[in-house]
Amino acid sequence: MSTPTLLAAIWFWLLGFILLIYVTLDGFDLGAGIIFLGTTDAPRRALIRGGLGYTWHANQTWLVVAGGLLFGAFPLVYGVVLSALYLPIGLMLLGLILRSVSFEFQAEATHQAFWNLAFGGRSLMAALAQGFVLGGVRGGLSVSGDTFAGGVWSWATPFTLLVSVGLVCGYMLLGAAYLVAKTEGDMQQHCRDLASMAAFLAFILALGAIIWSWYLYPPLLQKRRSWPSLWITTFPALLAVLTLLWLLNTLRTGKIETAPYILAVLFFACALVSLAGSLYPLILPPTVTIEAAASAPVVLEIMLLVMIPLLPVMLIYNAYQYRVFRGKAGEAGYGEEYMEKRL
Repeated sequence: MSTPTLLAAIWFWLLGFILLIYVTLDGFDLGAGIIFLGTTDAPRRALIRGGLGYTWHANQTWLVVAGGLLFGAFPLVYGVVLSALYLPIGLMLLGLILRSVSFEFQAEATHQAFWNLAFGGRSLMAALAQGFVLGGVRGGLSVSGDTFAGGVWSWATPFTLLVSVGLVCGYMLLGAAYLVAKTEGDMQQHCRDLASMAAFLAFILALGAIIWSWYLYPPLLQKRRSWPSLWITTFPALLAVLTLLWLLNTLRTGKIETAPYILAVLFFACALVSLAGSLYPLILPPTVTIEAAASAPVVLEIMLLVMIPLLPVMLIYNAYQYRVFRGKAGEAGYGEEYMEKRL
């Protein structure tokens, strides 16, 4: 493997790793917000807000990092994706901004009903928009040279709608599994039931999207059968199914409170590895490869030298944050007494 090809491959999988971190962290925020939208009981809503407090701010950082690294490592992809999917990307950013505003304003507002609806509704909007972006890329973008050759609404297809709804269910699974570890009693059991339902729906919709993608791009089916590609396509997919069954059993028995979220993260990790493996070495199906879309080798080398020390710092910061805010949150969040004990 030549140096340019190796560098492009490293950055392909590194970006995938960073996106996985974003999906599993901000994913439970968005999922909890969607659950919040469907919750009418005020104490339960307070428990959801309490479980998200003090941690959700840093989760969106990974999306900013992923966007910046994509621009530096694969500028062709950055330009094409923004041109092709600027409507869902714009809705996603708007949803994330308004969700943050509503989360802060709701606690102090006189008319809380409006801000409750804004928080939950914007979480749903951001999740649906991310699903349309994923579905648009996965379904294939029309590229001519270095530019997008499709139309404004090329991303709006039944396939992208299926992927979008599936991602919403996946985020609900992450959110409910996270709340299982943050709540107790009736609320915890309610979250277990929601997680089980969301896991089943996410699996069915993901399976439907996979079968549909074989129809859209038949070589993907052959790739999942061939050696050695099946190690990064079929094998992770089988692990995802086994993890999902383990997750459903854990939700049923209810022995370990943190296990559902850990297993939900593993399910997402296996599914995303299988997705990335089915694309590799393409980065924009059906024609653009990672090597063709990558920046000059010297740019990739400099970026890699920066990320080698920076990435562990970011991971350690996030880990410390969740260590401090571990345990049950309660309706009022963690409170001053809790923080004094933790710090």
